[in-house]
Amino acid sequence: MKPAAQQELFLSVQELIEQAKRSIVRNVNSTMVSTYFQIGRMIVEDEQQGKTYAAYGTKTMVGLSQYLTGVFGRGYSVDNLENMRSFFIVYQNYETPSRNSLPGSPNSETVSRNLPEVLKL
Repeated sequence: MKPAAQQELFLSVQELIEQAKRSIVRNVNSTMVSTYFQIGRMIVEDEQQGKTYAAYGTKTMVGLSQYLTGVFGRGYSVDNLENMRSFFIVYQNYETPSRNSLPGSPNSETVSRNLPEVLKL
């Protein structure tokens, strides 16, 4: 194989790997956003138990934080769980975040267009 052809092959393979990495990051990020939204929904539904407003469940949040931290490690502090809860409360009237409603997807029409810039992927 000539050096120029070999260089073209190397660069093509490199670009393919870089595209795959970018795709993986986008998919992981959109899955995390959707998961955090659903965790927030579950917390709110548990707190409200069918009522319009919740009696704030601090004890439940502490217990959930301890449980999740024991199972999964860092990232599930009470503050983070409260952020997930707040995320759901702010965006609950929009379509549930999904692959098709996140930035960069062809049918991005709902949540992503209404997210603050700091939350956009």
